[in-house]
Amino acid sequence: MVDENLADVAYGMIDGREINDNLTAPVLGNMDVYLVCSPEHNLSRLSYVSNTDLAQHTEITLSHLEPTLMPKRGEISEDYIALTFYEYIRDAAVDGLGWARVPVALMKNELQQTQLSVLRHGEARNQLSYHVIRPGNAVPGDVQSWLSTKVRQYLIDQLQC
Repeated sequence: MVDENLADVAYGMIDGREINDNLTAPVLGNMDVYLVCSPEHNLSRLSYVSNTDLAQHTEITLSHLEPTLMPKRGEISEDYIALTFYEYIRDAAVDGLGWARVPVALMKNELQQTQLSVLRHGEARNQLSYHVIRPGNAVPGDVQSWLSTKVRQYLIDQLQC
């Protein structure tokens, strides 16, 4: 949306495929992301979860609004559900539809209330970079600078937990 001038700035976790040459995307910080599923899901009962185990179950993954970036398959599983927001991904995992990678900031309550279980996988916890995305020639104004500072501080505070 930023590259189409529909928004002046955007914030989020992205990968390199999503940034074209007309945009900049400096990193504001990192966010913890966990592999999770419902406590009733078969994967939550395993003492150790391998990639082979993950591949045998539905993966709930992030979709993209851009058709050329839509996943052809899940990252690990060929059986997947692609949703556009991490909140939807979290809710689908809570509902037992499969396993997912979800930012911890979006599922603290669900973890505390045991609506989600962290999988016993060697890479159950990862960090993804959180970016501010803006046109390459744009100079951030006061509001963008203030908001970026607040987001950066939030991400730093989350790492302290």
